Amino acid sequence: MGEVVDRRSLMGVPGAGAVANPRRRRAGSTGPDRGTGDPLPAAGPEVVTALVDRLHTSSAELLLLLTEVAAGLPADPDGQVRSVTPAEEGELRAAGSLQVSMPPLADRASTAAVRADTTIRAGARTVGEVAELLGVSPGRVRQRLAARTLLGFHTTDGWRIPAFLFDPAGELPGLSTVLTALPADVHPVAVEAFLTRPHHELVVDGDVVSPREWLRGGGDPQTVAAAAGAAYRLP
Repeated sequence: MGEVVDRRSLMGVPGAGAVANPRRRRAGSTGPDRGTGDPLPAAGPEVVTALVDRLHTSSAELLLLLTEVAAGLPADPDGQVRSVTPAEEGELRAAGSLQVSMPPLADRASTAAVRADTTIRAGARTVGEVAELLGVSPGRVRQRLAARTLLGFHTTDGWRIPAFLFDPAGELPGLSTVLTALPADVHPVAVEAFLTRPHHELVVDGDVVSPREWLRGGGDPQTVAAAAGAAYRLP
């Protein structure tokens, strides 16, 4: 990772340890050197992308850094949330939605989602690899990505396709039918969770199975597509 500097110089948190020097480029890095003077995006996933680029690190390493830094932050004496007004707190209590204390950062659902996303991206396949696996041309793979019969995401090196869509012999049976039933902007983490968790509408020999198991066993992909559409349909 190169030379290290005290984390407090990066995050403003005393005693936060050490992290890769954000001014030092990783070997082989081809992206622009943004330096530390450029403002970060205001919100959204672009913040993580900008931080990863600025620190010349990976999203997994950034997550570990933030987890350690957050662990060193002073907590409120009673551990209660202080980001809502009394009126907002009353409304949340009335709705049964107030969470007065937060679990450790490492145990939160948002942290698990970042870890899942990091794993998916690390194992994702290129267009060429998928074309070879399916016995088609790279152009055909790109056509399917455009038609959403394959799930992919853009990187600086082009399209990447999550590995969980495939078995060693090829793609899951009926996969294209299922994917087109999902919203166009669905995140790969959500798709993986849907495909791998048991679904109450999919029952084989009395056992509730996951969409992935259902498709592997020769089940009707339209049944999975209907479940996928219902999962993302607004009431």
